[in-house]
Amino acid sequence: MTSTKSPPQLVLGYQIHVRLLGVYPIIWRRFLFRSENTFAYLYHAIQIAMNWRDEFLHRFKVQGKAIAIPRVFGVDGTHCART
Repeated sequence: MTSTKSPPQLVLGYQIHVRLLGVYPIIWRRFLFRSENTFAYLYHAIQIAMNWRDEFLHRFKVQGKAIAIPRVFGVDGTHCART
């Protein structure tokens, strides 16, 4: 009898290193994300990894473009992190 195992699927993704600035000792986390994940997903993963409770607005800056989750009285001039 022959085996009909399919070859493993290649998953594209990113390794992201997050470091808090202005604190000593250095606090950092490394994340592995699938390429289809959004910045909103990254934001929630950081909240969990750092044991934060979503109390502060956030904004990512990638190649000069600001990306955030829009909120009432939130950050203006940013692109939506959910897309």
